[in-house]
Amino acid sequence: MRASFWGTMRVAITVIFAMGLGCSNSNSSQPSGTSAAVPRPGSSVTQSAFQEGIDLAESQSALDSGQLSTRFDFSRLRSLWVRMRVAGMVGTSIVHLTLTTPSGSIFYETTTAYSPNPNQTEMVVPNAPHPITIFRAVPANSGHALVYVVPVVGTALVRYPALGRWRIDATIDGRRTLSTQIDVTYGR
Repeated sequence: MRASFWGTMRVAITVIFAMGLGCSNSNSSQPSGTSAAVPRPGSSVTQSAFQEGIDLAESQSALDSGQLSTRFDFSRLRSLWVRMRVAGMVGTSIVHLTLTTPSGSIFYETTTAYSPNPNQTEMVVPNAPHPITIFRAVPANSGHALVYVVPVVGTALVRYPALGRWRIDATIDGRRTLSTQIDVTYGR
């Protein structure tokens, strides 16, 4: 029964976040990016030597200033800022992001498109009822920074606590996966 509950929760969370990611027939040429439930353009990564990986922070300012962490209290966190550092990006990339609980259940997942071309803001996907929004891949040394904001406050991430070490995976174009781990607490 527990596995069925988490499977149902995963589907419900995916549907809720899909709605929050702007699943509408809007023809706007600007990516929404103003909601905490969607990725936002980040600033340049200012590392001296570029390495692929995932950076995490509690806010955009913390991410931009290098105040990164791998420990988060979800009971006090508004959103989790995820910056994926990727090399060799020349066109649009599709990123599948997952957060997996210590027990191995996928608790949050999303699929988002990024492009280094600032003029590309939408794309048509086969079998999708509308174009999807493309977010900007920000140049960063020899690669690009892809920023995604995971909403935490008021979501199932807080309502159904799962203490311990979580895994975050970002699969780029279905070919390579970046991973990191975080320690999640609930201080209440």
